[in-house]
Amino acid sequence: MIWDFTAPSAGYNTVGREFLEYFMKKRTKMGIWVSQIAARNAWSELVQSEDEKYLRKTYLIPKEFGIDTELAIYDNKVLMASFSAERPLAVIVEDKGIAESLKTIFRYVETTIAKG
Repeated sequence: MIWDFTAPSAGYNTVGREFLEYFMKKRTKMGIWVSQIAARNAWSELVQSEDEKYLRKTYLIPKEFGIDTELAIYDNKVLMASFSAERPLAVIVEDKGIAESLKTIFRYVETTIAKG
């Protein structure tokens, strides 16, 4: 399972749709589910429309809470990525305490959104 605060348009613009589709197909073949939170916009709505195909559940939040980075939590790791055109950057932190804390925050936000 991957818990993900995401900015789909930033990822598409930086690494391209081809790479992301390759990654999503590979992840899906491996049976890895994603629960993600993204700001509502045309890209995130497109991504959400393909959730079932890619073993994913996308929760949309108001667009004014948009982010331009990625924060993905899996196993005991946290991926932090910036899709800045000038200087893209990704860092993985492997620490059980940090990962568990962020999973807890993610699940709280996810539950709050699901309740409406």
